Amino acid sequence: MLEELGMRLHAKNRIGGGESGYLWLLAEAIRGAGRMARRAADRTELDKLYGDADCGGTLTKREQAEHFIRLLWEQSADLD
Repeated sequence: MLEELGMRLHAKNRIGGGESGYLWLLAEAIRGAGRMARRAADRTELDKLYGDADCGGTLTKREQAEHFIRLLWEQSADLD
């Protein structure tokens, strides 16, 4: 679903958004979030890093945010 939303935003950006760089990045972030959601099916590693209801993760809150953003960008297409 998120992949589809990202692609629709790309289309809207091309048609009526003036091919905004900001909207392009937003669309890629949405698509990347969709890929990350599929990755969460096997949470063994993620629970160790981020924690769960029973125990905290091995990363601090700041490290969790930095790691999450890094994962998001790894999922994004053609950023170079």
